[in-house]
Amino acid sequence: MKFCMKLTLVILCWGQFALAAGSSSKLSVRQLVDHFYQQKERQSLLLNLNELHHPPHCDEPVGPSCTDVACEKLGAWGCDDLSEIKEVGAACRGNYDGQCLKAACAKLGAWGCDNLSEVKEVARACVGNYEMSCFDSVCQRLGAWGCDDLSEVKEVLQTCSGN
Repeated sequence: MKFCMKLTLVILCWGQFALAAGSSSKLSVRQLVDHFYQQKERQSLLLNLNELHHPPHCDEPVGPSCTDVACEKLGAWGCDDLSEIKEVGAACRGNYDGQCLKAACAKLGAWGCDNLSEVKEVARACVGNYEMSCFDSVCQRLGAWGCDDLSEVKEVLQTCSGN
């Protein structure tokens, strides 16, 4: 009996996913983020998990810090005096680690995070993004041109933040 109920739930979820996937070009970023988290919740129900794993921000960061990634993006001359380091540090405040900045800058390409103002904007948009699964999922649904400029990346990051 339990197997049949689970199988029915899987079929229903798959049907909803197929419908949503077919119309993703017409959905807003907020709708895509909501869809991502609905799918994530359904997966946890299917696996009979009573609780999701504890949030990654309870663990020690495993990657480089936001400040380290920012200074790497800015190069040897972009993060070499105290005032620049203070600006980067202030922009990175509230970031769990540097993974968000690294992933977002990768979407923007080689010239997308090459100056202090761009790095600061992306770092501020990263606040509250403890993992990149929402960002990656939404950008994938938006397609190659849906997350390739600063305003698009910021909108997706800010919408995914805290979810």
